[in-house]
Amino acid sequence: MSAERLEQALRHLGEDLPYTNLAQGALRQSRRMRLRRNVLGGVGAVVALAAIAVPFGFVDRSAPAPAAGPGASAGTPSSATPSTGASVGPSLAATPFAPKPAPPGSVALPGGVYVASASNESGSKIYDPRQHGYRSSGHPQAWASPDGKLAVVADRNHRLGILDPATNAVRWIAGSKLDIGRPQWSGDGRQVVFAGPGRDQGTLGIVVVDVATAKARTIQPAVPCVELCQPSWLPGDTEVGLPQVSQPRAVLQAYAVADGRARAVPLPGAVQTGDAWSPDGRYVVAEISDDGDFGIGIVERATGTVTARLDLGQGEQVQARDVVWATADRIVGATARELVVYSAEGKELDRIPLPSALRGDQLQLAFARP
Repeated sequence: MSAERLEQALRHLGEDLPYTNLAQGALRQSRRMRLRRNVLGGVGAVVALAAIAVPFGFVDRSAPAPAAGPGASAGTPSSATPSTGASVGPSLAATPFAPKPAPPGSVALPGGVYVASASNESGSKIYDPRQHGYRSSGHPQAWASPDGKLAVVADRNHRLGILDPATNAVRWIAGSKLDIGRPQWSGDGRQVVFAGPGRDQGTLGIVVVDVATAKARTIQPAVPCVELCQPSWLPGDTEVGLPQVSQPRAVLQAYAVADGRARAVPLPGAVQTGDAWSPDGRYVVAEISDDGDFGIGIVERATGTVTARLDLGQGEQVQARDVVWATADRIVGATARELVVYSAEGKELDRIPLPSALRGDQLQLAFARP
């Protein structure tokens, strides 16, 4: 098996391998691949998706009045007429506020969202407001905070630290290192979650970092995981989620940040980033599978309904981990060379080219708002 074929297969499974040498990375991750030995021959043979309609009690990022769908504003009357058709999502309305524009020289997305950092095969770049452009972070990988003022960085040994771009000072996080995937910031920018090495074979540890002190604590030391092993924040920033090992595209396992308590949440898709939740927390973009037909879907959390699929082009490499819900009615997905803007019904609306320095086959972007 060539390193290139292995990389493509593992990328399809939704894992960001934190290794510069793919063959070495595959060996180090062999304990996770006991259930993936036939991945190249039959990656489509995954757990069948269950259509489960059970509401779950996340705390919303905000508390708007009832809306017709992911594009509806807080002031939209509940009688708004939804879209019709099996493949069409809920109806849209205008964004209820005037967002600040993206900073000058940045790659701007709808709603003032912008690309705040990019990591690829050649290193990492961060947006510098003093230069009105992007510069090297000085580290192999970097993931900017939601306000763009800080960044998590990783060295070549996968040690993580908190970078202050204004001074280039790094506060290194003691204890666990990054084992797989990427670190993710909470919505308020006060915490970071990442997957560290698990206590037992075939497991990972869920580690939460307090940004103010750069201190880490492991809330779950041994969570079984074989694919889609990316912890992410749930709305409200009090829980983190990880696809359940036995049904990764049907059940989300939620862990309380305070004490690590777990609960199973029926959800017909694998959530891979906290950025994928709609502003009101009612919908999420997730990896879905319909009889082995993989795609990126928009899921209504309360009913467990897949309301739409993203309109991916032939061979499009948009992954669930590379999506940001930018405004009430705009979703943006990243490819190796450009950003694709979708409506809340999953229809492609626009494409935004990335500068050459921000492109790459192993691209990892972080988004911020001014």
